[in-house]
Amino acid sequence: MVETERIAENIAILYQDLDGREHRSAIFKHYRGIDESHLYPVIGDFDVTQRSIERLYRFEREYGQRLYGLELCLWLDTQMSKIVNNEV
Repeated sequence: MVETERIAENIAILYQDLDGREHRSAIFKHYRGIDESHLYPVIGDFDVTQRSIERLYRFEREYGQRLYGLELCLWLDTQMSKIVNNEV
């Protein structure tokens, strides 16, 4: 995959024409497709992208707000960085 396909802004632009559930599913699928966490396990073997998505669902339940587009991509990127860098 080309490095530009890993940039949140570019990912958001790729799927901007989709709505609602389809939009979110496409973004999640994209992130899962570029996930390489299985190559660099942090405390055991787990999927960083999936953990980030699970955190997103908890965040959205707690605050009653759904994220879309660039906001969603940036949120996922931030969570993935936190998981990897803090090993949580």
